[in-house]
Amino acid sequence: MLKISILDKHAIFRTGLSIVLQNEYPDSIITQSNTLTYTHSQDHELIIFGVNNINDILELNTKIEDVIKKVPVIVILESIFKGPQIADLLNFRANGYLTKTLSIHELISCISVALKGGAYTNREILLSLEKTSVPSKHRIPPTES
Repeated sequence: MLKISILDKHAIFRTGLSIVLQNEYPDSIITQSNTLTYTHSQDHELIIFGVNNINDILELNTKIEDVIKKVPVIVILESIFKGPQIADLLNFRANGYLTKTLSIHELISCISVALKGGAYTNREILLSLEKTSVPSKHRIPPTES
């Protein structure tokens, strides 16, 4: 049974993502939380974190620094960060980076990679990275046909 925590400031995003994940992982336990109310006492095997701006990730990084070393984390971005913000984002050390324009198939692929300890970054973010000189350990996902 997979235990997933969804952290996002927007209840509609958390609820929608919970419905999608419950359909894909019917035996999972999914908890939702506003990022500001996150506690270390939560037991989880995967954290999905919705990010609206770079301050969200910097704030959460200080709160869950010890957890992120043990639990796969996927970051879903509202928009693409540019320049030095990309470096700040990558310093978060997440297993996956996606944008909110992703498909369900891409989300499930990212979760699969993250649960195996791998790293996944969607094409849109990788293209933004190519425009900067920040290296990425994340693989380029296959193109959808």
